Amino acid sequence: MITIKITEKSDYLRVEAEGHSLFEKKGKDIVCASVSVLLQSWYLWEKELAGVDMKVELRSGYFNAILTCLNEKVLLFFYALKLSLKIMEAQYPENIKLLREE
Repeated sequence: MITIKITEKSDYLRVEAEGHSLFEKKGKDIVCASVSVLLQSWYLWEKELAGVDMKVELRSGYFNAILTCLNEKVLLFFYALKLSLKIMEAQYPENIKLLREE
């Protein structure tokens, strides 16, 4: 299962994802691939379109990003990510667990 912890504080945002969905074998797992695309796209949106740099740790089965520059664009992309992950969790509840901390 992929566990994704989203933390929203007044001075930072954090997204930490860990695990594998185990929906299908490696290389054919559409759930894992979808979550990876969402997280990596979000990183690129923040960097390229919002113009902010974030602290990111990325390795197989693990993604951790912290954003401390919170502006309108950053929040828009962050909320788009949250909505997308919420939809994924509803479609694949046995493979994705979304945890929210505010």
